[in-house]
Amino acid sequence: MSREPICVTGLGMRTPIGRHAVQSCASLRAGLKRFTPWPHFGVDGAGQEGLTASFTRPDLGDRSWVEKLLDLVEMPLAEALFSARLFGLAQGGHSGRRVRVHVYLGTPYPDRPGVSPEDLQELTLHLAEDLFPQAPESLRVQLVSLEHVSGLAGIAWASAALQDGAADVCLVGGVDSLLDSTFLQAHLEAERLKIPGVSSGIIPGEASAFLVLERKSDARRRGVPLLAHVDAVALEQEPPWTPEAPVRGQALTRALQAVLATVGGATGFGHVINDLNGERWRFLEWALIETRCLGDLPRGWRLWHPADSLGDVGAASAAVAVGLALHAFQRGYARCPRILIASTSERGERAALSLSQTGER
Repeated sequence: MSREPICVTGLGMRTPIGRHAVQSCASLRAGLKRFTPWPHFGVDGAGQEGLTASFTRPDLGDRSWVEKLLDLVEMPLAEALFSARLFGLAQGGHSGRRVRVHVYLGTPYPDRPGVSPEDLQELTLHLAEDLFPQAPESLRVQLVSLEHVSGLAGIAWASAALQDGAADVCLVGGVDSLLDSTFLQAHLEAERLKIPGVSSGIIPGEASAFLVLERKSDARRRGVPLLAHVDAVALEQEPPWTPEAPVRGQALTRALQAVLATVGGATGFGHVINDLNGERWRFLEWALIETRCLGDLPRGWRLWHPADSLGDVGAASAAVAVGLALHAFQRGYARCPRILIASTSERGERAALSLSQTGER
């Protein structure tokens, strides 16, 4: 028996180059960036102004990680619900009936420098109590603490919950700020920051993005526009990355091959979005992946990596990539009916996703 199709019906974003989804995605497409010295963390050789970073306006400063993330989450979550015509969920219901809502929020690993399990627990409680103050009793909040892969893992888990009938609406998001002194100091000591004298490193950033997922039949019944279909998503695992280990790319190869097999091959994709962020090991892995998996892409296909404009936005990166794909469909600049997204986390998690346009704008 065929499974119920899953669609995206809402999108919200906040990035260093946009306060909402349309502004963020238009700025990404235009190649705009706002790499600026961040005055709260000094680096030898970087001048007196501080580390080059990509941060939201107004500057959230070097506040506690949880406090910053709650600030980053609020507006994109409201935007996503509003665009899906579900804003009443935050007030406790929709159309007079109980709605089972699952929230899958992508976050960093719980032991990342600057983060703790207690921080993640506090974030979960605040998300339910502050952002859903009169939420339905059936609200379920689950953190997906898998760094870059979090957003695509959240889509996989949300799709399963919707297809199994365990949820009526799923919110999938990612939020992160790498602008934390403890994290930056650890990356500085490991020579993983893009600073003078380090050729392979990240520009730290921060962002938040949320998606609304529903069964296609429910979205049609409500009469809301469909932003994209979720064609296929695959999750894989390999050993964690270490500086000494050879780059093999086996897990991402399996994930991409599984997704491409589900949709009938690579010929329907005009864009691929990944999370290259300036680190050499990611580039080497992607070079292997292109050779193995993407040889049948149409001539003229394009590779997008949003970190060129945003810096590394950590656990928000996959949700941001999905947002960029949705905007390309809606604004008509997607070159083919499908967009392929790939994501890599440093502890071995890998994920791939195919989205297709719905014909609605």
